[in-house]
Amino acid sequence: DDWRAVLNLNGRYDFLSTADADGSIGYSLYQSLHFQLSNFDISYHLLDLSASYAITPSISLKGVYSFEYVFVGGSGYDSAHTVSPSIIIAEGSRFSTIVEYRYRYKDYINSDIYGSNSERTGSNHLAGITQNITYSLIRTRLGYAYDRDLTNRSYWDYNGHKGFIGMEFNLPYRILLELYGEYSRKDYDGINPLSDTNRADSAYTLSASATKELTDMFSITIGYLYLNNDSNIAFYKYNRGIASLFVNARF
Repeated sequence: DDWRAVLNLNGRYDFLSTADADGSIGYSLYQSLHFQLSNFDISYHLLDLSASYAITPSISLKGVYSFEYVFVGGSGYDSAHTVSPSIIIAEGSRFSTIVEYRYRYKDYINSDIYGSNSERTGSNHLAGITQNITYSLIRTRLGYAYDRDLTNRSYWDYNGHKGFIGMEFNLPYRILLELYGEYSRKDYDGINPLSDTNRADSAYTLSASATKELTDMFSITIGYLYLNNDSNIAFYKYNRGIASLFVNARF
């Protein structure tokens, strides 16, 4: 239970832009500073390389490689390499479908707070499909994803399922309203050390935000996120509510 300040910087350079192909490189920094719980301050660095190619006017291929490094409380927490190819199918001016595969290798680092963090080191395979729908001033995306996590300990391995829907509304006075809902289920393989059974979690996430454009460069966003993680092991049960206020600048 705490307040925190957040700095989020994103930069991107387009090194290729043609009628059929484009390529870019980007860097993101996320830094949180808690008022009390400084051991949970997060410093997140992400470098990514992205490229796409239009095979036909309605079918495109896209590939993304990214490397991330995370510090928690000033100590190394994890690093990860991710490769994600996808196919984007345009179905007229209002509909598009994205079919995606993602491979991610995560290397977790032990620290004073997370003494057994390296047990979670391993790979994750994800396959998902997303449908995008645009109608007038409303944009909707909904989809499903399955992922398989393989780690150094069987009780961290899981099969995961996620369904989601998000909607964006372009309102008068340059206001963008965003609504999002998600349900996920994770069934773990091995017997959890905190119990005598296999862990199973179900999580519900709901969020809403409104962004007001003040100028072409500046905007302000208010939002609220609610997360309920239900588990058959009491240690992993929690509810979380996060209210947020962001000032955004684009250069």
